[in-house]
Amino acid sequence: AARRAGASARNPAMVRQCLLEASTRFGHNATGRDADPRGGASSLFAQGAGGVDPLKAVRCAEAYAPRATLVPPSLDLVRDCPYLSPLCEQPLLVGGAALAVNVTVLNGLGVLGKVTDAVWVGSEHLEVAVPRSIKRGGLTLWPWTGAFAVRVSASKAGVHEGSLYVRVEGDGGARDEGHRFGRGARRGACGVDETPPARWVEFFVAARAANPPPRKRRVLWDGSHSLNYPPAFVPRDNLNQADDLLDWSGDLPSSNFRRAWLALVDRGYHVDVWRDDLSCAPLDDYGVLFVADPEDEFSRDEIEAVRAAAATGLGLVVLADWYDEAMIRNAAFFDDNTQVAWRAAVARRREKRPRARAFGSCEFFARGVERGIWACVVFCARRRARAVRK
Repeated sequence: AARRAGASARNPAMVRQCLLEASTRFGHNATGRDADPRGGASSLFAQGAGGVDPLKAVRCAEAYAPRATLVPPSLDLVRDCPYLSPLCEQPLLVGGAALAVNVTVLNGLGVLGKVTDAVWVGSEHLEVAVPRSIKRGGLTLWPWTGAFAVRVSASKAGVHEGSLYVRVEGDGGARDEGHRFGRGARRGACGVDETPPARWVEFFVAARAANPPPRKRRVLWDGSHSLNYPPAFVPRDNLNQADDLLDWSGDLPSSNFRRAWLALVDRGYHVDVWRDDLSCAPLDDYGVLFVADPEDEFSRDEIEAVRAAAATGLGLVVLADWYDEAMIRNAAFFDDNTQVAWRAAVARRREKRPRARAFGSCEFFARGVERGIWACVVFCARRRARAVRK
């Protein structure tokens, strides 16, 4: 369509931008919200941008002008629910863990570009942080796209909002001297604009903040030890799904454990997801730590940090993975793309442990903490689960 219309800019970023602009989300009106109030089918993680209108996409391509856009275009945790579920299901906590989201940049200004600046204009009680690399030489966008993290935290209870303005440059990466929220007007000796194209793109943010609940009502979800495919061959927990054993979603509240997360929220718990090393987590602020289906190893520092917090009242709930040597060997396959034999990544603790228990072909770490709650659920190769409590 762009070629027929004679559009000068035709690139992969344009294709994605037009498809997104031509999409309509399910659940965007009152009828859709009533049909799916908890966002099981209408959340961003379930439907993406929604259904595409082909004719609208064609019209976008025919009239396309180079631009930079963000995906998602905004983060309105107050009004855009359940589309942003589970992110919008609970408020931010004052002084609590920041909410981290990934923002994709579609750069229709050139195959090579940079994000060179980010300016927050809004509530002083809402802190919106971006990677330091953006202001230290710029974040490279190549080819046509890139991504950066945005962390949102609050310092006061209430509803806060504002806009993060992101500066995206096209080919060249040089700075212009034009208006801060527009394109520069500097010209060369021959009257040709030597300044690479640049745009300021708005990213609206709104969030509701509340004071922290009692410790016993706060749950920390370990999101740093659960892997998904790619980069590892991580099989699904439901072994009955033999047609596709690859776990693409990951074991987070927004994906495989969505129903478990909603059940905790409905019972009055506040759940934070921790994506960094557990030894850096403020474990003493939480009543229980959830470790869901870990595939990665725990460091000795992390183990000692959890042990120390358990002595002061931290509970531990482990949703453990199945482990069966025969099934792991049978699930291995040779990947034609990487030319490497892939072996299923199923966690198994190799260090010395205080006590281990085995039920048939299932093995799991069964060490209770001195105080608080302890529970371990293990998914067995026999396609059933057992629970142990102490």
